[in-house]
Amino acid sequence: MEKELISVLIPVLEENNLLLSCLQTIFEQDYPNIEIIISTKHEKINLGNFANDSRIRVIYTSEDDLAMMRSKAVEQAKGEFIVFLDPRGGLVGQDALTRMFYFIEEKNLDVFISNLTEFANNIFRIETGKNDILEEINPINYYFYLKRFRELCLLEGKLIRKSFAKLIDYGQSEQKMIEQLVKLKANVAWYYGNTFFWRKERGELPRYNLAETELYPPVLPKQAISEEQIPNEINILLCVDDNYCSKSYALLYSLNQTTLNKINVYLVYRELNTYNLTMMLKIAAQLDMLRIVPVKIDDYHYNQLKLFSLHNSKLPLSAYYRILATKLLPQVDRIIYLDIDMLVTADLTNLWQTPLGNNIIGACCDLPLTEQENSWSYQFLGSKGNKYFNSGMLVMNLAIMREVNFFEKITNFIQKAANAFVLDDQDALNYFLQDSVEIVDSKYNTILGYTNNITSEPVIVHYCGYDGLKPWELNPHVDSKMKVKYLNCHRTNTRDLLYKIANFPKVSIVIMGGLKEKRKLESLLFQAYPNFEIIILGDNAFSSEDFADIKYSSIESLAELVNAQGEYFFFLDGKDYLTKYDSLLNIMTVAINNHIDLLLTQSMELVEKEGLFYIKKESKQLIPIEEPSLTAFNDKHGNDGGASSGILCSKKDFVKFLNENELGIEKILQGLYERVLNKYYLEEIVWVKVE
Repeated sequence: MEKELISVLIPVLEENNLLLSCLQTIFEQDYPNIEIIISTKHEKINLGNFANDSRIRVIYTSEDDLAMMRSKAVEQAKGEFIVFLDPRGGLVGQDALTRMFYFIEEKNLDVFISNLTEFANNIFRIETGKNDILEEINPINYYFYLKRFRELCLLEGKLIRKSFAKLIDYGQSEQKMIEQLVKLKANVAWYYGNTFFWRKERGELPRYNLAETELYPPVLPKQAISEEQIPNEINILLCVDDNYCSKSYALLYSLNQTTLNKINVYLVYRELNTYNLTMMLKIAAQLDMLRIVPVKIDDYHYNQLKLFSLHNSKLPLSAYYRILATKLLPQVDRIIYLDIDMLVTADLTNLWQTPLGNNIIGACCDLPLTEQENSWSYQFLGSKGNKYFNSGMLVMNLAIMREVNFFEKITNFIQKAANAFVLDDQDALNYFLQDSVEIVDSKYNTILGYTNNITSEPVIVHYCGYDGLKPWELNPHVDSKMKVKYLNCHRTNTRDLLYKIANFPKVSIVIMGGLKEKRKLESLLFQAYPNFEIIILGDNAFSSEDFADIKYSSIESLAELVNAQGEYFFFLDGKDYLTKYDSLLNIMTVAINNHIDLLLTQSMELVEKEGLFYIKKESKQLIPIEEPSLTAFNDKHGNDGGASSGILCSKKDFVKFLNENELGIEKILQGLYERVLNKYYLEEIVWVKVE
């Protein structure tokens, strides 16, 4: 079947040698059916070796009127589809037209808009990573694409169905031409791949002109709200999934410890495994100031959210669960939404009683953005950029949100526009509610990663910002004492809550060869396991303040381990360190549930001089050890038992063998390996061996 004819239109306002280069990129195309129409007022135009090619037609105009040239060329084009090019540009790759037309056919498109690549010093600067992604541009999201991609200010490089190309007013700006196609409800798509290029010597790409823009996304109109009756009981909304459930422990515990009055906590989720549901029930039983109410999202509303396109998002779908509050909690008229990566340091009554006036939400400015004039908030909201809020804390008037059909309107908006957002759900809420937000004091959403925003008395600490500070991640390079304080405060809250829930036996983490590296100390401090001490054999380079609330001691010989308080010993040697915040918790859970006497664990290797990690395949299974000796085990499992790191044993067995033999640690562990009966290998990476 013969491919549709594509007409490539090139208006030539002045003669230059670049036209031949442009033509070369067209004739190199593997697309089989093309014609080229050159419109110009110059009677003699240099076509070089292409002069006699029957696929080229030259249309002469009386003057250098670009609008006339384009309009006349479109009228005379024989192709069903038209590509506009500038003689100073060209196509990228021999398959550019083939790729363009593939999507035209596949998605029944009328207009194909793609990323351009810059050409300078005979080099193409091509961005990769999203080349297979195609996104709809519609009247609701056009504004966002216009602001993000300068290609929407150019007619050049576009593939347009001729029936729509004939409707364009070529006398207006090129930005307006593209907008006209969107307003005509053409099927328009954006493609992240590169199909045409821009020569750098042509200067800067044109920027959007908002004064010319008529297509704006919908905004919720400001409401005339009578004085709100604020309920006495504080309601809190948290949204979780299996990945974030355990990370909510510190927030829940901090709410319980700081509130002066009982709080209702609505825990919204779609799916939680048995372990997480059980943990939440245990937590609910322990936190006497919280009434925790699990709320499962039903199929209908979940399917509404699943219509959101999130391939550009860094966040899971659960980030959007909060917009379901009006539907899932019909009996609740006001609620405070909190992100999971937060910690409450004081009672929330004053925040709860904050009047919202004629607004339906209260929020704090996202200061890392609003305090920078060239930041995304001003690009996104223009003159209202100073009110761009961080969506991690929201006081929500659910009663009014129901009256205005907030859920239906915001979901329709996000379904049409999600791909164009830079900051995901936060962009969606900021744009849609830009006229409906009451800005409250930043102490209610203190962004830890933003140094200038660390207030002396934050009420809610938010573990976000440019530094990406998460308490459950290693942060060895943080120097700010304030930031370290709140990182460790979050970790302490997690451990304190877990300690209340179950009887965790104490573990003595034995550091062999001294403690000298901050990375290693940090890997201990961020552990969620609630009952451990640190024992350092060798030099200690840190002060008591550096250990936060963790008990530690120093010893000079293995014999002093008889005084350790732990029921178990876990060993880390040299520069080796734990990888995850729940490494010790997982190790101990496995050991306790299986009555293990000796547990060897899997590592990955960091070769510092190369700066590379070497990672072994992990099955995450618990494997009975059957090898007769530690040497045989190491031969099979890549030396995971070759040193003292990553080994857990009972204190009773260790001390008994220690008393019988005055040996080094390796000999003692080898003896334990040969003597104890219940020994296992956890084939899951929980520590890093540093070379």
